[in-house]
Order: sequence, then C-alpha cells, then structure tokens
Amino acid sequence: MTKSKEKFTEKGGADMTQVVMNKQKTIALIAHDHQKEDLVEWCVRNQEELKKHFLCGTGTTSKMIAEATGLPVKPYKSGPLGGDQQIGARIAEGEIDMMIFFWDPLEAQPHDPDIRALLRIAVVYDIPVATNRATADFMISSCYMDREYSHELLDFQTALAEETEKTSIKQLFQGMVGKEAEVLQGIVKSTSPLKIQIVNDEKLVIGPNITYVPWHLTDFDTEVTVHWRTENESGGGGDAAFASHSHAIEGRKAIRVHNALKVGEKVHILAFNHGKQYYVLDRVS
Repeated sequence: MTKSKEKFTEKGGADMTQVVMNKQKTIALIAHDHQKEDLVEWCVRNQEELKKHFLCGTGTTSKMIAEATGLPVKPYKSGPLGGDQQIGARIAEGEIDMMIFFWDPLEAQPHDPDIRALLRIAVVYDIPVATNRATADFMISSCYMDREYSHELLDFQTALAEETEKTSIKQLFQGMVGKEAEVLQGIVKSTSPLKIQIVNDEKLVIGPNITYVPWHLTDFDTEVTVHWRTENESGGGGDAAFASHSHAIEGRKAIRVHNALKVGEKVHILAFNHGKQYYVLDRVS
C-alpha cells in the first residue's frame, strides 16, 4: 500500500504527486481461465518472495493460489462479475501497488471492456504490471521488491479540471476573435519588468514592449459609493463627550484596488498581429 503522497509542481507547470510505495507491497493476482494454472505454478515457485507481501486476487484465481501456496489471498469477485472493477477501484485508491495479470490473448472475454479499463487504470496510476511469465519474473526479482519505491504521478484531477476550463475559455475567446488571432496560456515569471512564459513553448517569453495588460489586472484607483457605520467605541475616562458612539461614512469615496499580476499566476493571452503583439485577457482561475 502507498506510504505517502506529496504534491508539487514540476518545471513545466504540471501538478504532480510524489508517491512512495511501501517496502511491503500489496499485489493483485489475476488470470484468465486458460492461464490460471500457469499463474498458480508461478506463485508456488515464488512463494518465498510473495509471503513477504499482501496478496489479493479475483474469484477462482485467488482461491487456487491460496490452496496451492498456503498464503493468505484476499478474494474479490470473479472478473466477469465485477472483480476487475473492484481491483481497479483499489488501484485508484492507492491500495494496490502492483499487478500480475496473466490474460489470454487468444480468446475473447465476455468482460473485455472491464479488462481494458483495469489495464488503463493501472497505467494512469503508474503501477507495475506483468501480463506474462517473463515480465512477472523480472518484476519479482527486482531490487525494489524489498525496499521503498518513489515515483512521480500526474495529479489527474487537477490536470483534467484545468484542461476543461482551458478548453472552454479558449473556445469562447477563439470564437470571438476568429482565425486571425490565437488564445494561449502563460505563466507570469516577472512583474517588473513584466515577463510571461508561454505554456508549452519554453523559448517564448513575452515582455512589456509587446504585451498589453488591461487596467483591471493592475493596481488602480477608483471610486465607490458607501453607506457604512463604524462600530461603537468609547473612551475619555467617563466624560460624556467620549461616551460610546459610532460614525457614519457616506457618499463617494476614493479607494485603491490591488489586483496586479503576481509571479507564478497563470493567464489567458490573446496573440495577434501574427504573433507580434499580445493582450492579457484574464487570470486562469
């Protein structure tokens, strides 16, 4: 089972999670009907290593392995009855560290969509997967079987949320400006002077001479109309002139709004005039 997770942002701006896999791992064992005996035999041959870890499996496979090796194997449902989905859910929750899946490439399976979904989720969460004996042998003999293993995992929830927003905002702006301009994303690298790094193009950094920033993305003065009364306060050692009282603040007042861009913020940018000029549209929320 995963020991710890720590979020960070890599150089390219992607949100990542540093995942540490425990020394004692949770291994999922799965096999199709014509592959079950092969997997059982493999487990018997490697039971000295397997007994150091937590084991789980689907349906009949888990029962056969437990009987042949004498090792405890947590059972899930049979694959066609939802076992593959159960294993996939445990992987997504960080409760399964690696998977040995002897699948049959020569025979169609009634739950083939579940199988593909399980393999996909294993790739998404970057866990080791062996789909044949040779790969399983390499995996079980790895030096990482007896030590902690640290790897970086893309924070898919944050990435998907940002991609959804980026796509919708980009489509909105692109529909407004047509093909003569392009909507980009950038990261503010400096504010004085202004420098913005264009996402997915490390060589393109735009500066103040070709970049227009609207007033609402600066520190600016404006006026507001207020109707406000201060809280009651008293003082003056009991003198009646200093009894508890409040003050009314009414009318049109000048204020300063501090809304200038900050280093590290992401922004939507409109590139126009064949990429010779840029206009900062707004922050990426």
